[in-house]
Amino acid sequence: MDTKTIPADTAAATGAGSLAEWRKAMADRDAAKAAYDEFLAEWSPKHDAMQVEVDKVPHVTLRPDPYTGKEDAVTTADTLFINRARATLRDVDAGKVRFDSFADLQSHLQLCRDVVAADDGRQAQIKAIQDRFAKNDACNKLDELCDALCDCELKLMEFPSPDLSALRWKLDKLREDDGEIVPWSADYVAQTFADIDRLLPKAA
Repeated sequence: MDTKTIPADTAAATGAGSLAEWRKAMADRDAAKAAYDEFLAEWSPKHDAMQVEVDKVPHVTLRPDPYTGKEDAVTTADTLFINRARATLRDVDAGKVRFDSFADLQSHLQLCRDVVAADDGRQAQIKAIQDRFAKNDACNKLDELCDALCDCELKLMEFPSPDLSALRWKLDKLREDDGEIVPWSADYVAQTFADIDRLLPKAA
C-alpha cells in the first residue's frame, strides 16, 4: 500500500479525515492567503511612503528641568518624561497631588504641561498624515484578512490528516520560515500529534 496516501476505506477505519474535505479546506486557506498577500503587497508601499512623512515630523525641544536634575533640554523624543508628565498632570487635575508654590516645583509643573501640549501637537500632525493614507482602514482590513487566514489554518490543524502529505503541512506550520519553532498551545497541536500516532510507525 502506498504509505503517502491512505485509501478512503482505510482512512475511515483509522479516524482519518476525508481527502476531498482536506483539499477543499486547503483551497479555502490558499484563497485566504492570496487575498491577504495581495492586499499586503498593495498597502506596503503606501505604508512606507506614509512612514517617510511621519519620520519628517520634527520633535519639539523645550528647556531643562532643574527639579528632576535634567540638565539637557526636555524634548518630545523623551517618551519616559512625557509619560511621567501625563501621569503627574492626571494626578494634579484629579486633586490627588498638590504642588507647593516653590519656583522649581511650579517650573516643573509648567514644563509637564508644555511638553504634553507639544507632544499632543506633534501626534496630531502624525495622525493627520496617517489619516491621509487611510492607515486605520488599511490596518482593519489587514486584521480582517489575517483573521480569515488564521481561521482557515486552524480548521486544517484541527482536521484529522487524511495522509502523510497533510501531516507534513501541519508539521511545517510548527516552525517559522527561518526554522525557529513556534510555541503553539497544546490544543493547537493536539490533532497533529494524534495524526503522528495514527500515521507514523511507533519508535522502536
